Amino acid sequence: MKQLLLLIENPRTYSRITRGLSDNTISGQLTTLSDVRKWLTEHEAAVALVSRKFPDLEETVSLLERFHISVTFFEGDFLHAEAWLHINLPLDNEEHSEKNVPPATLDIEVVETISAVSGIEPVAEAREVQKEATLADESNLPASSIPTAQVTARPNASGRRPLVAPWMQTPMSAPVNPQHTSNDPEELIELKEPASREPTIEEVPVRSTPTPPAQVHYVEVQIEKPVYVRDTVPLTIQPKIIVVLGLVRGAGSSFISMGISHLLTRSTKAHSVLLLEHPDQEAYLYHRLDVDGLLTDGGTFVSWLYGDLTPVSRDGVDLAVLEPNWTPSESGIYSEALVKYLYRQLRRPFTIIDCGMIVDDMVLSLADEIYLIAPCDPMILMRDSTIERFSVLMETYQPKVLANKWTKHAKVTKQLFPTNATYVPFLSPDLTERAAWDNRFITTYSESLDLLSSLAQLVDVPEEIRTGAKVDKPSFFRRRKR
Repeated sequence: MKQLLLLIENPRTYSRITRGLSDNTISGQLTTLSDVRKWLTEHEAAVALVSRKFPDLEETVSLLERFHISVTFFEGDFLHAEAWLHINLPLDNEEHSEKNVPPATLDIEVVETISAVSGIEPVAEAREVQKEATLADESNLPASSIPTAQVTARPNASGRRPLVAPWMQTPMSAPVNPQHTSNDPEELIELKEPASREPTIEEVPVRSTPTPPAQVHYVEVQIEKPVYVRDTVPLTIQPKIIVVLGLVRGAGSSFISMGISHLLTRSTKAHSVLLLEHPDQEAYLYHRLDVDGLLTDGGTFVSWLYGDLTPVSRDGVDLAVLEPNWTPSESGIYSEALVKYLYRQLRRPFTIIDCGMIVDDMVLSLADEIYLIAPCDPMILMRDSTIERFSVLMETYQPKVLANKWTKHAKVTKQLFPTNATYVPFLSPDLTERAAWDNRFITTYSESLDLLSSLAQLVDVPEEIRTGAKVDKPSFFRRRKR
């Protein structure tokens, strides 16, 4: 039996899509290209749902096409995924069968459909056909010529199959090569003689002239065999989602998010970086970056939660911030909408999410990198609640720790920070207040770049992005062998 192939690299997204489904109708979770190859050697599939973030996406899609498997991409829309499952699930799947439909429901639907299309009562017609078939002399007619109603619908829950009269037969359902094509007896059917005979051609002997033997001349020609050298040129980078999470309130997650976004923008093309604010927290970036001043012609700002986002940009960074009077939700109802929006942003090289104190398990599982911001304040770090939260986050998500507001007086120990932590120095209030009142990113000022060199090294941009490449495609150079 063919199964549905689901290539979703995120286990939580895979569980959300496949909840309530039996294991014999869908494939297990496959996370690598080698797993897909092994699965295809042991199973058979006709369709596949593939995530845009699946590793080695192009090679995986090419492999599926060689197996003639239809590929549908998962864009983060769970309703679309459920509709895809409903369409492609096998008919005998217990979870999606018509087992709760009353016995006569399917028959009534088929009858109503036939009546609506043809304008003839199909049940009465089918009964007439059966009546005529009963009165026929079955001894003189072969079994294949007895008119019967053709079965074209699958059985319903009661085991009965709805009938479709012969006038509803299609060329695919009609009997092949029927033995009786006329109502006349066989002895009255005569073969007609052809109207005229085809003319015949008589062969006339022709005297052949002997052909002289051909002379063969051999000429040596030196051929240079070309040598093809494959050189893989990296022309793009895998889209990256970076989540910035604060250990405590006021740790500086928004400050680090803005700094990382602008540092990435300085070395990439325009509109390559999106700064997004998680919807389960209060709005902060709207007033901090003065979004009202970025709107043209007195327009109104529309958040991405309500449709098409109003395009606004500050210092080269595209903004997807919350409305100024936004009321956050504590139930996490926006997680799936946020995942769908993130899949739409995969055409960008970088997406930065400022989560604040919000631990969104589904969003964190999609992140390529997670930065945990911890303030260098001994009174905060020594609290039992802070230590417990730090331990849980480190064990669950293994984030990179950024020690914010670091000074030479801070005593760094392994209990507080891991050895590979990044230290972001404490900036002077004069510089931070200047950036706040100017509604600018602090990294736009040259005096801050030397102080934030550790942050710049953390988000080092690959050379491929700085050169502005577009497509990851191998090139072939032809060289002649000397």
